Amino acid sequence: FGSSFEASRPVGPSFAMAMNPAQGMSQGEMAVMEMKAISDMTNKMSNVCYSRCIMGAYEKEISPGELSCVDRCVSKYTDAHALVGAELQKFGDVSGA
Repeated sequence: FGSSFEASRPVGPSFAMAMNPAQGMSQGEMAVMEMKAISDMTNKMSNVCYSRCIMGAYEKEISPGELSCVDRCVSKYTDAHALVGAELQKFGDVSGA
């Protein structure tokens, strides 16, 4: 994705973190659930951003416009995921209290 891709950007609280551990989930089960959620989000983000931004696989490299589009798409997707995660965290805090 080039140098503008923020690979280390945090994706916000995850669904697994929003769950109340007292609901019978072990730390290991929560970790597996979180890994599956992250993997699912990454796969969906890749599919959505590729279909929206990459016009064809005819060139050896992606164009600057495609790179910019992918960068914005990934940023928006991770921001939306962080917002949803924050809301789930609030919900988990309220229901767990």
